[in-house]
Amino acid sequence: MTNKPWIGAILALAIVPVSLGAQAPPPAPAQARQSLTGVLTAAGDPSDQVELTIVLSAQNRPIFQYQSSSSGLREVELTEVGQVVQWVPPGGGVRTVEVAALQATNARVQWVIATSFEKSGAVLTQSFGKETITLTAATGGYDAEVQIISATRLSDLDLSVGGNPDVTVYRGVLRP
Repeated sequence: MTNKPWIGAILALAIVPVSLGAQAPPPAPAQARQSLTGVLTAAGDPSDQVELTIVLSAQNRPIFQYQSSSSGLREVELTEVGQVVQWVPPGGGVRTVEVAALQATNARVQWVIATSFEKSGAVLTQSFGKETITLTAATGGYDAEVQIISATRLSDLDLSVGGNPDVTVYRGVLRP
């Protein structure tokens, strides 16, 4: 399986209330949550595989997890379009995630998130992405499709490089 560190940030997302002093809601009771795990394979490249675990709430909505440099592991249920989280990941920079679409039924769960990351220093690093995750109920689990569109740009005072988007689609089955 390929090592793609951005996939963990993309697929294991969590939303934190943006207002200062707000705390993330407590996790749902363990019996109400459903953890789905499986290996997804990139369309057109059977050697490009990622192991994925997605946690769904009792309402069949995704639980987003992320690692903050100041408060450790955090998680929040994705509940509505427009939800935004912004945090400082270990290593610095600022990561922002916004829920662009969310549908959750017993037969199908789909969400779209827009992501960005920015870190400055001698070189300014900017990454942008959009991920669409679709889970469709199947016998014994969910058929999963994850589409990731990402672009990175590096720039300093004299030069800017990158910015062309990369699109990857992963498919597989996730089981409890």
